[in-house]
Amino acid sequence: MSMKRNLKTIWIGTTITLLFFIILFQLLRMDVLNRIFTVQEKPQKKVSVMTSSKAGAGEQLMVTILAKPEDAANDLILKNITYAFTYAKVPFTFKRPEELRQIKPSPYHVIVTTTEAANQWPYDTIRSFVEQGGRLYIANRFFDPKWNDLTGIQENNGFFKEDMYGLSIEKPFFPGYKTVVDKNGAMPNSMMNVVLKENAQVYVKAEGVPMLWTYAYGKGKVVYWNATFLSTKMTRGLITQALGLAVPKLVTAQAAVKVMFIDDFPAPIPSGNTAAIHRDYDMSTKAFFETVWWDNMKSIAKTQKILYTTGFIGTYRNDTSLRASDLIKNSRDQMVRFGRESLHMGDELGFHGYNHQPLVTKEEPIDPGLGYTPWQSQQQMEYAIAQARTLFSHYFPKQTIRTYVPPSNILRETGLRALMKELPSLKIIASVYDGAGLPGVFEQEFGLDDNDLFHLPRISSGYGQLPVMEFVIMDAIANFGVFSHFIHPDDVLDESRSGGEGWREMRKGFDDLMTRVNKTYPYLKPYTASEAREKLMRYNESRLDVYYGENEIAISGKQIVNPSDIFIRVEQGKQLDTGSFDGYTVRKLGTVYAVAFTKPFLTIRMKDVK
Repeated sequence: MSMKRNLKTIWIGTTITLLFFIILFQLLRMDVLNRIFTVQEKPQKKVSVMTSSKAGAGEQLMVTILAKPEDAANDLILKNITYAFTYAKVPFTFKRPEELRQIKPSPYHVIVTTTEAANQWPYDTIRSFVEQGGRLYIANRFFDPKWNDLTGIQENNGFFKEDMYGLSIEKPFFPGYKTVVDKNGAMPNSMMNVVLKENAQVYVKAEGVPMLWTYAYGKGKVVYWNATFLSTKMTRGLITQALGLAVPKLVTAQAAVKVMFIDDFPAPIPSGNTAAIHRDYDMSTKAFFETVWWDNMKSIAKTQKILYTTGFIGTYRNDTSLRASDLIKNSRDQMVRFGRESLHMGDELGFHGYNHQPLVTKEEPIDPGLGYTPWQSQQQMEYAIAQARTLFSHYFPKQTIRTYVPPSNILRETGLRALMKELPSLKIIASVYDGAGLPGVFEQEFGLDDNDLFHLPRISSGYGQLPVMEFVIMDAIANFGVFSHFIHPDDVLDESRSGGEGWREMRKGFDDLMTRVNKTYPYLKPYTASEAREKLMRYNESRLDVYYGENEIAISGKQIVNPSDIFIRVEQGKQLDTGSFDGYTVRKLGTVYAVAFTKPFLTIRMKDVK
């Protein structure tokens, strides 16, 4: 009896256990548990602001650009300067040549020129302005021997027949800028063959030729760019920080935002083996991404203080034959594992596409060399977006799609209309900052558009950084403190995008890049795209008034974010105390001071260097 009772107990226990696993398997197969234990949406960070109506004692900076606002349509240097100063919250106005007599010479009054039309400028008026203590900022080289004495040129032999490439930092003026040897023609400059006067201070050269210098004239000073590449977005930081070489002290605003995108993730993983993965890890491509790549990316995010904003894809087919039910079935592994784990880390899941075909029709031309299939109509786009939306909602019913990243950064009007119709929750378009003039590329500035969508462009990309790309990263931070970067999981599978390197080298390159960024600019804070939108909207709407005294700087903000970040550059012989003070902290970063403050009005005092 005892043995029969034991066998019966064992049989019942085995049956119950077997039934449990059968039921569990069915629940998992039907994603019931995923929906029951779905990841709750992360509360959106609120960005607080602060305001002061108090004015400080001292003089305010006045930058006068010798142009009309509408000239920016045909003058890329002028356009870049206006964006650079707007982002950095440097006040500026426009004046015509005949209006310059109205400007009183002062160390904080700067005249900016952007063209080669020196013969149209009032030389005597400008020379007198500088001689009596005003500042002159020349943003584009020009040949006119009459100006040589004022600008510190001893001998001007005219323009070089060939462009000069790259740049070398001769005298540091902002942390992070390094010499760039440009072997790919990414940084061309038309320059003049000049010999400078002995007391000219050279900060940057290109192939040994002076590119940026300052020259003291009378009581004033001249900043001269012997270059043409200030027409490119990659120089807005140089534009901003070089202004600090003209005036005794300069305050520029910093958004202090760090955003990292992973495009094509989660997305279908190629089956089988890939040569680079099989060679280095002896495993399938799927196993590599599940057990190596993603674990490494999670580890880097934790140690480097990164939040990812990903862009999911339903299929890599170039048609719309797969319905939502097919996408749900095919995408389970990557959505449940990668998507859930990413959300648990505090990341944001954005939308990259039903497939990887940019949302353009055949009437909206793009580079044919990319090999993409145009969409037949807006209706076809809307159908596909709806299928992808259903896929997302199935696995993440408590999440909201707020960010869209265009495939290959290509987007046109038809696709934008389709997105707004099918994704009413959409708040952000994240394409690229510099589209290099390629057809169809959706090039952006930071800010709201007429559809109330926030444009959050990516500035840089890749795991390991070539010198030019790293310069681009540092320059955007120098301008207004934004690091916006993207990578692809499958870069490691592509010989050209990986540069022939394996994952170990790419992982190290990515980790080293983030180490340099965090070490050089420790005040940058990690945000998802949605969080960055909130902060940058408040940042763009704010106003910063700065008053410069002989031994102090007063700062008064209106609707500025709390806390706020700024850079302060002081003239040689002056310094700020570092540390924590009432309402603000100061740290020295190379040639500038990084200040974070939590009061809408503050006075920062400086002292003489002993």
